[in-house]
Amino acid sequence: MLNKLNSFIYTSLIISVLFLLVGVGMLLFPEISLNIIAYSVAIIFILLGIALCIRTDKYTIFIDTTLISILLIILGGIILLYPESFSLIIPLSLGIWIITDSIFKIRIATSLKDNKDIPWILLLILSMLSLICGVIFIVHPIASSRIITSTFGIIVICYAISDIVDMVMFKKYLNDIVKTLKKHLTFLEK
Repeated sequence: MLNKLNSFIYTSLIISVLFLLVGVGMLLFPEISLNIIAYSVAIIFILLGIALCIRTDKYTIFIDTTLISILLIILGGIILLYPESFSLIIPLSLGIWIITDSIFKIRIATSLKDNKDIPWILLLILSMLSLICGVIFIVHPIASSRIITSTFGIIVICYAISDIVDMVMFKKYLNDIVKTLKKHLTFLEK
């Protein structure tokens, strides 16, 4: 058990360091990161489309995957040829979603104005701020995609650091953890 836990800790540390490097790359080089992500998504779409085309199992009788596979191959090809289109799709999609959600919340907030117990003005202000963010995503999609990529990079860095600290702590107290696990495992076996 000790060897398996040590192996798990070392593997987790290696993966966390790789995540840390990816996060730093996304934070420092958002444009390059977006291109790498775009090419990766394009290749995945093309491979998935090809796999769906050649798929021959009993379920293809009920679901025709030909149209889906052709669309995936075309979408993958477009992204592969024009990776900057991927950088536009993300913020435009998010912007439309945020605007739609904000309009719905503004309608809810204004319908609650007669209820004195609910802070409808705060809800209205927050919904309007969200609406403005959605408009900014649509008006400035390239800058928005860089911000999204950098923010995601920060999140990945935080995760990686947290995981590294966790694994160092696990390694430090590994013997105690093994004793505790053995105690619980023998309890479960009885």
